[in-house]
Amino acid sequence: MQSITTKLITAAAIAGVTFVSFESSEAGIFRRKGPAQVAASRVAKERMEVRRAIPVSRRVRTSSQTERSSSERRGLLARLFKPSNTTTSSNFRSATPVQRKVYEPRADINRAVLASSNRYSNRVVIDISKQKAYLVTSAGRIAMESPVSTARTGKYTPRGTFYVTERVPVGKVSTIYGVGMPYWMRLNSTAFGMHAGHLPGYPASAGCIRFPSDAAQTLFNHTKSGTRVSIYSSWSGS
Repeated sequence: MQSITTKLITAAAIAGVTFVSFESSEAGIFRRKGPAQVAASRVAKERMEVRRAIPVSRRVRTSSQTERSSSERRGLLARLFKPSNTTTSSNFRSATPVQRKVYEPRADINRAVLASSNRYSNRVVIDISKQKAYLVTSAGRIAMESPVSTARTGKYTPRGTFYVTERVPVGKVSTIYGVGMPYWMRLNSTAFGMHAGHLPGYPASAGCIRFPSDAAQTLFNHTKSGTRVSIYSSWSGS
């Protein structure tokens, strides 16, 4: 129930009549309040009552949500203004190592055809455009097809028909690179030849014809001194 004093103050504020009330302060000093101030105090009191009517659990949850929203905004700003080239140690640990593709050349050997071939009548064909070499039997069948690496840009692998004039299985060393050239087979009296070497997947030699190691060994074992070697810019297969 409202007190008589409260009713009088409210009626005076509504009517616009000047009314004097006295309110005790902590120091015991009385001060004068006008109708507008009384009405403002009442509004503030009503707001406080509404605030108290809200369950505590709801007020705590609302405060927690506000704090979480502020944290999310701070995190978003931090990500937006973080330098793009900054990498932490944790990123290094969690990053997946880059797997580089390693070129591993392999020769395609037809074992049945190779077994029935004759090393004295076999011949070799080199196709520069395809970077391929073929061991061809006297019957015209391909016993082995192998990737090769011929002269790089600025160098030259000669074209034409040649014959193997020198064969050195081990111990041959390149005078250009100082590395071994296993299964060396010289072409005529030139400085060029066929041998085992590094194949990066493109023309890379100084003019010689490089073979994978297994292909060079197979070629060496199934040819002889005097074997014909035909080098074409592009071979038609005949």
